[in-house]
Amino acid sequence: MSQLDMIAAALRVTPHDQRQHREDHDLRLPYQSEDRALWQLVAPHVVQITDTVVATLPHEQDLIRKALGLARSTSRYFIAAGLLSPANDFLPRLIDRCGSYGFSSDDREIMALRHEHGRMLIEIGEAELAETRLRELIADRARVLGENDRDTWASRHKLAKAILVQEGRWQEAEQLLWGILEAEDALDPNHTDSMVVKHSLARAILAQEERRAPLAERMCREILSQWDPSGTSPLNEVLFVRGTLVRALHVQRRIDEARQEAEATLARNQERLDEVHAMALTFSYIAILLELNELSKAYEQANALLARRARVLGDRHPDTARTRKLRDDIRKLLHGPE
Repeated sequence: MSQLDMIAAALRVTPHDQRQHREDHDLRLPYQSEDRALWQLVAPHVVQITDTVVATLPHEQDLIRKALGLARSTSRYFIAAGLLSPANDFLPRLIDRCGSYGFSSDDREIMALRHEHGRMLIEIGEAELAETRLRELIADRARVLGENDRDTWASRHKLAKAILVQEGRWQEAEQLLWGILEAEDALDPNHTDSMVVKHSLARAILAQEERRAPLAERMCREILSQWDPSGTSPLNEVLFVRGTLVRALHVQRRIDEARQEAEATLARNQERLDEVHAMALTFSYIAILLELNELSKAYEQANALLARRARVLGDRHPDTARTRKLRDDIRKLLHGPE
């Protein structure tokens, strides 16, 4: 079998249906629970195969398109699993040299990778750079695909998320998100895209005013009634929404309800505690324990969370720094200044 035949065969046998190209929020994505173990095995090989294809087969455009589609799915697995260094190395390399294998920065396949790169920059704490790159991408997508293409709206949503995580810009993010939600609802109010945008909007609302926490709670429960009516879903987006629900309950001083929701969700996701959304939920859980004056348990949780965030995100990530400060503050409460 020739090298071309071997690579083509590898690209045909994947754990993800390559017909699926929707950009942002389809819940059947490759990093969900039933595919996670398989992706853990194949992801490093996908990186190698993609690099080989674009470097040695520049005239095999159909094969390169398949490789780029698989690369996009792999990058999403890396990001969702918290493997941010591989994603950070992998995506810019493919984007920056796209001309060498016959593509341009505004080809649909490359714009899809640019979208994932924006997502990755948000996750590693480079929100301002993500905002710049996403604004450039939105301009290209609007020109090539149209202002109302779902992929253009998906990148607008990522832009709103990049703004949302920047201190003091929550109202700006909220205004953007109301417009995006209106557009998504006009296309299909029950589509998963609408639900994910609604969740981002709930987060923006919760970040601003405590008196609006009931609205954020209601939005989260509307999403969960559609995505997780049984309360047992392992989907990443469901875990993310439940974390926001916990914070909305806590803000409303419904401490016992917040604790119950946090503990139940973490108990269902013990094998995923080092994933980004589980770590965020654990941070919220520690705040609840502090509210209840359970300092020893809070310290234990904070110490374990710090180890996970340092391993997954790195010592310099803002979330790692916040967790270290929280752990140290709890230690002072327990033992006094050292």
